[in-house]
Amino acid sequence: MVNTRARGNRTGVAIREALLHSGEVSPRAEALLYAADRAHHVASLVRPALERGAVVISDRYFDSSVAYQVPRVS
Repeated sequence: MVNTRARGNRTGVAIREALLHSGEVSPRAEALLYAADRAHHVASLVRPALERGAVVISDRYFDSSVAYQVPRVS
């Protein structure tokens, strides 16, 4: 399974739409919402693939979220 950024599920789409169109969201809240999206993605797609014995290749994961979000939260 090739795993690109968490997208394509209803939860992730709803979170991204809310962040794009909600006006002001604190940087900490934004980071936590993206973390929730990633956690859902792992639980619903990545972990089941690994449990089936699939090889999962990810182009990004936690580190990219931290690199993007931490400067905004600090």
